[in-house]
This record gives sequence, structure tokens and C-alpha cells, in this order.
Amino acid sequence: MLALVYIDLDGFKAINDTYGHKAGDLVLVETTDILRKYSREYDLVARWGGEEMLIMLPNTDQETACKIAERIRKSIESHIYNYQEQEIRVTVSLGIASLIESGKETKGVNTYETILELADSALYSAKDQGRNQVVVYK
Repeated sequence: MLALVYIDLDGFKAINDTYGHKAGDLVLVETTDILRKYSREYDLVARWGGEEMLIMLPNTDQETACKIAERIRKSIESHIYNYQEQEIRVTVSLGIASLIESGKETKGVNTYETILELADSALYSAKDQGRNQVVVYK
């Protein structure tokens, strides 16, 4: 069993445009720190490109993945990013998909490539539904 959380910082381009790329870098670093803080020791946190990140949650069901993702979302939403005496606020959208490796397949999720595509689809649903939320692929 594996859950994947796909994360995208909402409005990240506006941060770079308003405060500059160094501010954007600070937001990425501090966001990564938050992801690591709220992930478990054996989870894998990775930057997937730009302002997108992934967390691989081994041996994790969807319910647990949702709890972890929601803690992360709330923590980032309440975090104040301080850059050159400017306070920057950020929200994130998160998409979750799960892979069951015990011989059972959940709605066609049977490869790592598929789980990534489905988590990405859930992430875009979160964006389409207003951002700053967790959406689970079902």
C-alpha cells in the first residue's frame, strides 16, 4: 500500500513577480521544511519541479494520507514567510491517490505511473474547486 500526495503552491508566480525570486526560493525552502516536519521519518518528500512537490507515504491508507495532507495544508496556510520585513502568506492545493500492492487494484491504480497521474488529476480538481484544499482521487 502506498499513498501519494501531490502538492502545488497556489499563486506562486505572483510571489516571484511581487517579491522577487529570492523570496520565492525562501517560500520553497520553508514549505519543504513544513512538509518534512509533518511527514513521518520514512516518508519521501521531493520537489517535483517548479513549485510542485510530492510526498510518498508507504504503508499508508487514504484516510491517514488525508489527515497528513490536511495537517500540512493548515500549517502552510497559517505560516508566515518573512522576507526582507515583508510577511508573505501562501496556500497549497493537494491531490492524493493510493496504490494497493497486495494483489488488489483500486479503480485501475496498479502502477507508480498511474498513481502519479491520478494524484495530479486530484490536484487539478483541488485547483478547479477553489484552491487551498485536499482532494482525493476516487
